[in-house]
Amino acid sequence: MKKLFFLALLAALLLAGCHKGPKLIDSDTVPQENIFQLYTVTYDAQKQEMSATATFRIDHRSGQLLKLTADADVTADGHAMKLNKEGSYTCELDQYKQKIPFIYTNNSQAKFKNVVITNSIEFSSEAVTLSKEKGGTISVKAEPFEEGESVSCILSRGDDVVEFDLEQGNGSVAASPESLESVAAGTYDAQLVRKGYSDKVNALDRGGLWETKYISKTKKITIQ
Repeated sequence: MKKLFFLALLAALLLAGCHKGPKLIDSDTVPQENIFQLYTVTYDAQKQEMSATATFRIDHRSGQLLKLTADADVTADGHAMKLNKEGSYTCELDQYKQKIPFIYTNNSQAKFKNVVITNSIEFSSEAVTLSKEKGGTISVKAEPFEEGESVSCILSRGDDVVEFDLEQGNGSVAASPESLESVAAGTYDAQLVRKGYSDKVNALDRGGLWETKYISKTKKITIQ
């Protein structure tokens, strides 16, 4: 029995090692107007890390992944982006910037500039208390909320992690009693998450979209 288990484990490890990622289609083999552009930017204020990702697909956001061939390239804030094993182009940025310009050059040498906006959000008080019965508000420091944005809160305590949605206000966000139903009472480490989305992308026929995520510094939240 032990021998069979060892052989099964070895086979699983070998299969994992043979994984080469998704199949990619060369960008110069498809009509350039059929290329869909997807850009994402994520900033973690606690870790002070900002990353940018560009992904190119055929026709739509779940279409076949493309590999940019020699005549095409993409940059983020002037930095060259490298292809990762998942089929996306990525780069790490030096610091938080609200506006990150992506410049994509296709195989016909047409250039497309898209400025992705990552709006910030941070707690404006050191500690927060929310009521499971009444909910409550959280004072924040943030740019005015825009169409296509959402805000949530991630609570962690040991191995327990829960996320709930927040309602946007002027200088604050609010938790409803309904959003706290599944949250156990206690004190947690908390981070606010502000997400943005837009399909207003400079592109050819198939268009594109961009998505952003800003994760705040950690503060304490008590749920009563």
